[in-house]
Amino acid sequence: MYGTEYYPTILLLGDNVFEDSLSGIIEEYGKRDRTTIGVYDVVNLELAKRYGIVEVDSDGRVSRFEEKPLNPRATLASVGMYIFSPDDLGRLSGYLGSDNPMDAPGDFV
Repeated sequence: MYGTEYYPTILLLGDNVFEDSLSGIIEEYGKRDRTTIGVYDVVNLELAKRYGIVEVDSDGRVSRFEEKPLNPRATLASVGMYIFSPDDLGRLSGYLGSDNPMDAPGDFV
């Protein structure tokens, strides 16, 4: 952030190892210019219990996010890759100023 102007910002969580290029998530962000998160379908509901599970609507928007659910409803896992849009970065300071968790980006999303 420079002054009051925000720029698209990539956040990669440190507890993940990435072998693939970031070009896919960057390309996806470029199609919509809105916050984009990296996801991977773990396929298995038992495996899904280990991850932040994402549900999306028909437009690809996050409709639900649950961290390590005991009874997952889906298998689409967040992989700790986020590209935040300038608009959402502007909302982040309000989120952090409201006693919300600072180390759980999924809660903000």
